[in-house]
Order: sequence, then C-alpha cells, then structure tokens
Amino acid sequence: MSKKILFVLDCLKIGGAQRMFVNILNSIEKDRYKLELVLINGSGSFYDLLPTHVKVYDLKCKAAKYALLKLVGVIKISKPDLVLSTLTYINEITALALLFIKDAPPQIMRSAILESANEKTEGFIARKLLSPSYRKAAHIIALTKVMREDLIENYHLNTCKITVIPNMVDVEYVQKKSSEPVNEEFFGKKANVPVITAMGRLSEQKGFEYLLQALKKVNNRYRARLAVFGEGKLRSKFEGMVKTLNLENDVWFAGLKENPYKYIAKSDIFVLSSLWEGFPNALIEAMACGTAVVSTNCSSGPSEIITPGLDGLLVPVKDVKEMAGAMARLVNNRTLRVSITENAVETVKKYSPKNIISRYKQVFNNIGKSGK
Repeated sequence: MSKKILFVLDCLKIGGAQRMFVNILNSIEKDRYKLELVLINGSGSFYDLLPTHVKVYDLKCKAAKYALLKLVGVIKISKPDLVLSTLTYINEITALALLFIKDAPPQIMRSAILESANEKTEGFIARKLLSPSYRKAAHIIALTKVMREDLIENYHLNTCKITVIPNMVDVEYVQKKSSEPVNEEFFGKKANVPVITAMGRLSEQKGFEYLLQALKKVNNRYRARLAVFGEGKLRSKFEGMVKTLNLENDVWFAGLKENPYKYIAKSDIFVLSSLWEGFPNALIEAMACGTAVVSTNCSSGPSEIITPGLDGLLVPVKDVKEMAGAMARLVNNRTLRVSITENAVETVKKYSPKNIISRYKQVFNNIGKSGK
C-alpha cells in the first residue's frame, strides 16, 4: 500500500524552497507514494510545474497566521501518513495544527535557512515557537552540515533526528532553459563589457551592498556590468547606492524573471554575496548554467559545495576588497573561467534529482504513523 505524504508550503511564487518542493513532487514515483500539497495561498508561477497526479488544497489565506483552522481541517480530511513542511513559519503553523488532531501523523520539517542567523529577523511569536516546534518534529531535514550543527547547538535537538539532505538541481532543465536567447541590450556583445550576474531577495541577508561596492572597485580599473535578479524591500536602498557610486549605467535590477538561467548562462561570472544562507540554490544553479562563480564563504552551504580554485572561488563575508579581486581575476582570466566552469558542471551532478530523492525516500520509509 502506498504511503500518503501531505506537503505543506506557503505558495508557489518564485523562491528556493518553493522550487525545491515542486522538484521533489515531480521526482517521487507516484506508484509508491500518494502525494498531496496544501498551500496557504495557491498563487505563483510554479503552479503550472506541479505534476497532475498531486492533489492540491488551496487555503486561500493572505498569511499563514490566518490559516491554522483551515490547515487543521485539511489534515483531518487528507489523513496522511506523513506531513512534510518547509520554511520556518510554515513549520511552526503546521506543528500547531497537528496539536489539534487526535493521533496526528508525524511531521518532518525541512529547515531551509540557518535558523540562529535568521531568528533575529522573525517576529516575537515566531521566535518563541521556533524551538518547541523543532523539538516536537518526528524528524528534521537540514540542507547542510553547518545547519545541522546549528540546530543541535542552539536548539538542543537530538543528533539522531536530523538528516542532512542538500537541495537538488535538475541540470538538464537548467541547461535547457539557459539555452534560450537573451535580447536585452545590457547583455549585448557589441559593448564588449563583461557582465556579472547575481540572484536573490533584495534583503540584508544577500549582501548586495558589498557586491555593489566590489563592482565599484572593479570598475575603477576595468569596466564591468552587474545584473541582479530578484525583488525585495531594500530595492530603493540599493538603487540609491548605485547612484551614489556612479554606477547607473552599469547596474540593472532586473526584478523577478521566470527564466533567470538564460541570463546567468550569458554572463561572464556569477557572484553570491550572502552574509548567511541555508543552502544557496542560486549558486548550484549558476554552476549548472556553465558560469564561473564567486561566493562568500558564509554559513552555510558554499564551503560544502565549492572547492576553491577548482570549481569556484570563495571570499570572506563582507570583504569588499577580496570580492572585487576575485571578480577581476575571473573577468580577466578566460582560461581560469573555462576550467572552473567545466569542473563546476561535474560538481553539480551529485545534486541530481535521482541522488537527492533517494535520500528523502529513506527518511519517508523510516518514519510512519508512530513517528519512529
């Protein structure tokens, strides 16, 4: 008899956790598992990527805090063998919902961020619920070894209930999308100006202020352009920095794009400037695009993905001088770029759906109604 798993997510808008859940749902064999998905709000461009055999419950709530009773109702109707949730506030609201259900199914929480670093950005109630929610979970999936140690040390969780499973990247899909043409003049070869790309939410976490300063240092010697893919509350701040640094002609805040891969593939290098991460999807996707990468050695993820000098370059967090030096080094050394690119494409193969899903299934099969 197939095991029923209910996935819980906020929405299907563009984002790393959302993309990973869609990937997981598409990669698990439907004859061995019955898959259902509940969304706090069903909006989002990823909706069309869901497999047709997945039943979807749309709670149509503006925010997770309004979804508790509806979520309780869906879990009672679904009667799953397992519940898998992701994102801190979704993990918490799901844990609360399960308290209202007699003989509740075990919950697996996918921790998508370095919680101790992210906790300061959460509201008071979310911070108070964080540790109890994790302790209540039957099992936790951490994306990196650093995230696992963070959960053990700061939230006093049992080592045995945490499994490290990194995110997957569908290399074939990324490469197919990356081959699509780009018509924007910003990427025009006529200008003969190297293009740097970056991708992520326009927030403090992503460290774009340091990337802009590094670009300015690079442009003091060579001209380069930067295209940033993402949206966020700090957009106006970063646009102000661009003006202050006199980079108006060299920086493009491109917003959200359904296919950012085609731009990344056409760029000369990709930079991840984050102050902290969970698991940097953008980094492995850029590597799959065949683009040489520079990344901060932030907690967590990059140091577990990149072997410095072989398949990418690592620089200290917030170190503008080192970041600028690494960017200039790759821009001006085509041989190094090609070598790093070729090695990176090999590196990301270990994050293939087949490899990652087998590890998820091992967790699913080891946890049943008893939560053991």
